[in-house]
Amino acid sequence: EQVGLEPASVVGAAEPFQNVIDRLERLQKRDLIVLDERGIYAGLLTAEDIAAALLKPDESPRMSVEELMRTDIPLVLNTDDLARVFELFARHDVTHLPVGLAGLEEGEAKVIGLISRAGVMKRYQRG
Repeated sequence: EQVGLEPASVVGAAEPFQNVIDRLERLQKRDLIVLDERGIYAGLLTAEDIAAALLKPDESPRMSVEELMRTDIPLVLNTDDLARVFELFARHDVTHLPVGLAGLEEGEAKVIGLISRAGVMKRYQRG
């Protein structure tokens, strides 16, 4: 709660990746939150995932976001401490993690923003 969040750009899991390609300039975010059909967090589509897919121009436009997203990246809860956030950044080697509200039922996680590795480091240094 003591680290500022960045707004999240959202895409749907069932969307064709071509839609993401078409909207990349407007999305203006490196990492994209992927939501399922109910609007629940399903995964993260990282800038590295997008760049790798763009290197396969014959395949990527026919793929769905679901085929490219990472489902192994959990939500950080707004009540988690810095130690947990550091541990998740180290384990998953990403620049951003999705943040959800604590107290919701399992499987009902709603994303409220992204926390950056750089933001966590700045907060840690101030402490």
